Amino acid sequence: MRAPRYGQASLVEVIPSVLAALGDRTHDNHLALPEAAHAVLVVVDGLGHLQLQEAAADAPLLAAAADAAGPIDAAFPTTTPCGLASLTLGLPPGRHGLVGATFLLPDFDRVLNPLHWQHTPPPVAVQPEPTLFRGTDIPVRSHGPAQYVDSGLTRVLLDGATPEPYERFAAARVVARPGTLDYVYLPDLDKAGHLHGPGAPAWRSALRQVEAHIAALVAGLPPDSIIVVTADHGMVWVPDDRRIDVDAPELQAGVSRMAGEPRMRHLYTASPAGVQARWHARLGERAHVLLRSEAVDAGLVGDADEMLIERIGDVIAIARDDWAFTSRLVDPKPSGLRGLHGALTDAELLVPRAVLRGAA
Repeated sequence: MRAPRYGQASLVEVIPSVLAALGDRTHDNHLALPEAAHAVLVVVDGLGHLQLQEAAADAPLLAAAADAAGPIDAAFPTTTPCGLASLTLGLPPGRHGLVGATFLLPDFDRVLNPLHWQHTPPPVAVQPEPTLFRGTDIPVRSHGPAQYVDSGLTRVLLDGATPEPYERFAAARVVARPGTLDYVYLPDLDKAGHLHGPGAPAWRSALRQVEAHIAALVAGLPPDSIIVVTADHGMVWVPDDRRIDVDAPELQAGVSRMAGEPRMRHLYTASPAGVQARWHARLGERAHVLLRSEAVDAGLVGDADEMLIERIGDVIAIARDDWAFTSRLVDPKPSGLRGLHGALTDAELLVPRAVLRGAA
């Protein structure tokens, strides 16, 4: 188990590097991106660096660019709300507070699912920090599915960007306007991975569509445009015999709430030492079972804001290898998915940092 490389080579450094490449001298170009007149940042939900390399024949252009640059790290937990918040806010999870697929908001005494969050609680009450899009003079256009345009998560993550919602993405929507950034979010690969597993035929078909989008962007943009491709997390395929039911009474003893997802569980309890001991005894080498303080001290969430760290479980259970901790009571649908993420394996933590130039 290792902590993400916050401050060095992680999602936190991507947008500052893109803005610096566009001439914004208030940001550092940590990732050494080439200077450009226009930039496109493409975020492919669920595309791990290792999965891309394994399926390079389905996306040769993208895989070659990713291999040339080398991977960066997602944030922890390796899940969409956490990864996208680290990307667009330029902060580690300990400072932006979106610490999982679901997590407790102590101030509201409720568990929040950011992917299904609309207007309550108000976005500013959950995440008041400005996005990097709000803090630059470079105009930003955001291209994402129309169904998400007014969600609470979108309002937190994309504040300051001009929305360009789409029903079906087409590269022709992205126009090279000098001194601007286009942010493109592509969700379909993640959906295919969850339903069928990374590497399955349906997943490879979705990856070929991603490759087609990237190739069209390269073909349609001039050489002074750069296209940067990354992802919020990778994914692992979890066999049926590697799923542990954590609704069992001996594991739920002393747990007041359980959140997170099958690869990374938040456990909220008034008796953390006892819960940690019981979970460690049951899961053994199949999990890292840590107290909140141990997770913070290990750097898993980066610099931690004391006002936000109580959103992290008093105890957290991080799956090793390809194990998952399923719950019919808390999240029956995610617990039944083929592909999962949230933990700290290289398959989940390493994401691409592919850089291409326009060729029009």
